[in-house]
Amino acid sequence: MAVRIAKGDGANGWVFDDFKTADAIDWAWREGQADVLSNSWGGGPPVDVISRAFERARTKGRKNKGAVVAIAAGNADGPVNFPATIANVLAVGASNWWDERKSMTSKDGENWWGSNFGPELTLLAPGVRIATTDIHGPNGYDAGDNTLTFNGTSSATPHVAAAAALILSAVPSLNEKQVRDVITGSVDRLTADGAWNKYMGWGRLNIFAALRLARR
Repeated sequence: MAVRIAKGDGANGWVFDDFKTADAIDWAWREGQADVLSNSWGGGPPVDVISRAFERARTKGRKNKGAVVAIAAGNADGPVNFPATIANVLAVGASNWWDERKSMTSKDGENWWGSNFGPELTLLAPGVRIATTDIHGPNGYDAGDNTLTFNGTSSATPHVAAAAALILSAVPSLNEKQVRDVITGSVDRLTADGAWNKYMGWGRLNIFAALRLARR
């Protein structure tokens, strides 16, 4: 389900209210009964009311098993944006077709953006030229109902949210932490030693491997 948290201001900016956003997060897991919250937004300083709302979703959602929270890391090729800095969420960065962290110098050639990185980063998922539905007409990316050029950690995050949803569809008894552990424990490792680092997180999402691990 879509839950609106902001609107355009008519000048390429956003009208955004912290308390209304916290209310929207609470609505998603309480009234909407969402098992997974996918958040392709962020920026600005940490806000306690939003952090607490995500913690309620993560601990009280799904009848206290916890809703899984995936949040985009940001696209400034710098530190991870709030709210992806909140503990115990899936902070998602973007990878490209070569399994690189998307950066301003990565092989894809898109030198105007890079996936944010830092100690909060959990994993990467595909975030370059992603096919998706689109707003029809001039307000969309392309003229039709679809686009092949959806980019950014905003396009990577729904992959991770979808993985969490698929895991829960297969094994609904898992709690929120177990789902996170399945996702991070089944990634394709991208570092030479297979360890976590601040640029790659644990590695690149592998949904097939995650489903196999969840069923064991």
